[in-house]
Amino acid sequence: MTPLEKADRAKNLLGDPIFLAVMQDIRLGLVAKLETTAMDDHGTHHEVAVHLQLLRQIPILLQRYADELEVERQRQEHDSWVKRARERLVSWR
Repeated sequence: MTPLEKADRAKNLLGDPIFLAVMQDIRLGLVAKLETTAMDDHGTHHEVAVHLQLLRQIPILLQRYADELEVERQRQEHDSWVKRARERLVSWR
């Protein structure tokens, strides 16, 4: 998969209602687990906290991938502009 394909797929996932619902369901499940464990169950508390932190990173990473698509589009637009400007400059000489 090319970086642009990866960026496009990431952008699609971020707008996919099923993906967003799954993320929300996982989060709610983790919070419910945290709420129902014994107060002295530090191992489970830590495990759930780590899972919640990792879950939060998924959309952040997907957004970074999606941003690569916009950066690449801007780069291509810039390169095209520079090429046209050079062609005009050469034609003036």
